[in-house]
Order: sequence, then C-alpha cells, then structure tokens
Amino acid sequence: MNKKIEGKINQLLNSDAVNYFETSERLVLMNMLEKEIISELEKVSLYKIIEKYKRFIKN
Repeated sequence: MNKKIEGKINQLLNSDAVNYFETSERLVLMNMLEKEIISELEKVSLYKIIEKYKRFIKN
C-alpha cells in the first residue's frame, strides 16, 4: 500500500470521523493498515469511505 493511502487512512482514524464510522467501515480501515497489498475490491471500498468522510481529512 502506498504512503498516500496509508496517510489518508490514518488521518480518518485520528479525526472526528471515527465518531461517525459504521462498524464495517472501521474494520475495513483497520484491516487495510495491517496489509502490505490491498485488493481492487478493498481499494473501491476505501475510496468510497474516503469520499464519504473527506471533510474530516486535512490536506
């Protein structure tokens, strides 16, 4: 996983967004941090989560 994606995941997990995550979203993000390589399906899920909570990510 590239550093940019990992950074966005960490930003989401360390933001106020954690108060709004659905359980499945939180699990997806935590599992992705533990993996070296993520599948295309996981990437799609990740981009959906990032899009949904992008207002919590600071550039």
